Amino acid sequence: MKWTTAQQRIIGLGLALALLAAACGGSGGSSADSAEDAGGSQDAGSASTAETASATAPVEGLVVVLNSFGDSLFEVNPSTGEHRALTMDGAEFVDRQNQPVVAGGRAWMITGTLLEGQSYSSTVGLGRLDLATGEGRQIAELGVDRENDEAQDLNIYEIVGADDTSVWVKVQKFGEDSSQSIYRRYDAETGDLLGEIDELVYEYESDTATCTAGITEPRILPDGTFMALVGTFPAVVDTETGEITPTVPWCEANDDAFDPYRLSSVLTPEEMADWAITESGEPVPAEELDSMFGFGDITPSGGKWVIDGDRHAWWVFAGIRGYRDGEDSGKAIIGGVVEFDLDSNQLVEIYPLGEYAGRWLPDDDTFDVATLSDVYLAYSGDRLWIMDGTEDGPLIGLDPATGTVEAHQLVKGEGVDVTEAEILAFDADGLWLEVNRAVVTENEDGSRSRLGELSLVRIQGTTGAVVVDVPEREILS
Repeated sequence: MKWTTAQQRIIGLGLALALLAAACGGSGGSSADSAEDAGGSQDAGSASTAETASATAPVEGLVVVLNSFGDSLFEVNPSTGEHRALTMDGAEFVDRQNQPVVAGGRAWMITGTLLEGQSYSSTVGLGRLDLATGEGRQIAELGVDRENDEAQDLNIYEIVGADDTSVWVKVQKFGEDSSQSIYRRYDAETGDLLGEIDELVYEYESDTATCTAGITEPRILPDGTFMALVGTFPAVVDTETGEITPTVPWCEANDDAFDPYRLSSVLTPEEMADWAITESGEPVPAEELDSMFGFGDITPSGGKWVIDGDRHAWWVFAGIRGYRDGEDSGKAIIGGVVEFDLDSNQLVEIYPLGEYAGRWLPDDDTFDVATLSDVYLAYSGDRLWIMDGTEDGPLIGLDPATGTVEAHQLVKGEGVDVTEAEILAFDADGLWLEVNRAVVTENEDGSRSRLGELSLVRIQGTTGAVVVDVPEREILS
C-alpha cells in the first residue's frame, strides 16, 4: 500500500485522537523474579529481515497492525520471529488504533479510503483477511468517519468480534457516552448488513432496588452469543432485541444467588487472613476480618475480562480495605482472580493473588498504596496471564490447577530505564506482548519525558518463557 501526503496526515490525526481519548490507568502490582524472565534480550529469536514469501500464502502467525507510513499490516511467525507484509485490497489503509480480531479462520479489521478532495476524512470499511490463503480485501463500506475535514462530528468504528457466519462492528460518536453506541452485524461472506441493536443499557427496578448499567468489554463467542460485562458480572445480550440478561441477578434480592459484594460469603476466616496483605506484614486482627471482607467487591479491574476455550470467564479484582488494630488503624490490599462458568452461571473458584494484588508506595505525598488495576488478560497453556500495564509491571501467571502465582519481570536491556507492555493476542500455545522499553529523562520542572522502542514478544503459554523478541523497527524496515 502506497501512502500519499494526505494519507500521512491521517496517521497524525489518528494518533492525536488516541492520545485525547486515552484513559489513565492505575498503578500496578509488585514483581518477583522467576526462572524464566519475560521479554528477553533484544536479539532473542528475532528476525532482522522480512520474510520474502508471497503475501497470499497461508497465515499461521500473529496478524498485527503497526504505525507506519508504508506497509502496516504484517504477519509474525511465533516460532522464529520472521515476518512479512500482508495486503488488503479495496482499501488504502487499515485502522492503526485497534488490532485485528481473529475468529472463524479470518482476521477482521477496520479499513479506510480517503474521501476525494479531503485530507483527513475517510470512507470506513470492513476488512477481511482469510488465514487459509492470506488474501485480504474490504468486503463492505461502513460509513464515513466524518463528512469532510471541517465537520466536527467524528464517528469511531471498532470490531467487537465474530463467529463463523457474521461479524459485529461498534459505531460510536467521539465524545459520546458508550451507551449511545450502535452495534451492527454483517454477513461474514458477503458483507451485507444483517441487523443492528443500540441503547444497550440494563435497567432493573423493584420495591427494594433500582439499577442502571451500560455494557463494557463486549465479546462474541464462537457460537455467536453476544456477551458483555454489566455491573460486576457477564451478561447475555439478545442479538435481535438488545435485551440484556445478567448471568447473576446482582441487583435483585435473591438469596440463592452469589452475592457479588461479599467475599465473606465464599471465604473462610482462615482464608481471609491469608488474603489480606498489610504494609507491615502483620496479620489483620481476627475480629476485623468479617467486616473487612463483608464489603469485598469483585468488580473486574480495569473493566477487563477474558473467556477460555471451556466457556469460563476470568477477571482480576483488587481493592484496599481499612481496619482497626487496637488504637491504631491500618490498610490491607485484597485481590484475586475470579473463574466463572458461563454455561451454569456459577462461580467456579476465587484465587488469591497475594502480594501481586498491589504494592505499597514509598515516599509518595498523595498515595501510599496502589492496587492492580491497569491489566491485560490472556488464557493460554491452561493458565491465566495477567500483564500489569504500569511502569516495570510484571507478567503474572496463575496456574488454576495448583493456585500457584508467579511473576515474570520484563527484561529491560542495556540503557533502558523502564518497561511497559500490553497483551496483543493469545492462542492455546502462547501470547504476544507489545513491549515498550524506554529511556526516562527527568526535566527541570519536575516532569518526565520518555523515548522508547517497541518490540513484539512471544511468550510460551505454560512456562512464561520468551520465544521470540522482535523490534518493530526491524519489521518496518
